Amino acid sequence: MNATVHPNTTKLFRVRKTVFKMLTKRGYAISESDLNMTLDAFVRDYCDAEGQPVLNNITISARRINGDDDNDRVYVFFIRGVDKKINGKEFEAKLKQAAADHIKRVILVFGGDLTSDAKKKLSTYSSPDMIVEGFIEDELVVDITEHELVPDHQLMTPEEKTYLLKQYGLEERQLPRIQKHDPIARYFGAQKGQVFRIVRKSETAGKYVTYRIVDS
Repeated sequence: MNATVHPNTTKLFRVRKTVFKMLTKRGYAISESDLNMTLDAFVRDYCDAEGQPVLNNITISARRINGDDDNDRVYVFFIRGVDKKINGKEFEAKLKQAAADHIKRVILVFGGDLTSDAKKKLSTYSSPDMIVEGFIEDELVVDITEHELVPDHQLMTPEEKTYLLKQYGLEERQLPRIQKHDPIARYFGAQKGQVFRIVRKSETAGKYVTYRIVDS
């Protein structure tokens, strides 16, 4: 069956699988069935008679593990526009619905380029109450954290950050920086002021740990 699947469908299947992995690493509850879904099952459950994905059916909603706030959820919408151009109309209603649902974070995955008007609209929706992130499908075809040259990145909790600074007698400005738009920072949805613990392999020590704070 896989040999007859349209390439765009296969691509979206891979992108959605990467999103599930990304959400798991961010601390959201994702089922094993979603993480291990096959292409055949994706086509059977989420595609129309012509084998094209029904975008509204592949929307993801997940709750953060061990979260005390029932609204600490994420919505992931997959957006594809006409002629691979996205002007904003495709996602405005979805963002308004997420805001009405008091969702704390929304991830939009675009199957095309955003027009300048769409980029302006997107920037107006992100706020302290609801963080809005945007990815292009091409950025999520593979999971960048699984590349052999990418060390293990762990986003620290506020308590861990406070302990780190106190333990070493440091101020935030003394920590090395990682930009908020860095691919790894975006993968984890990191915000300014958060700190990554980065674990690298070492031939002599086995592993060594460094820290980087997210900058704007």
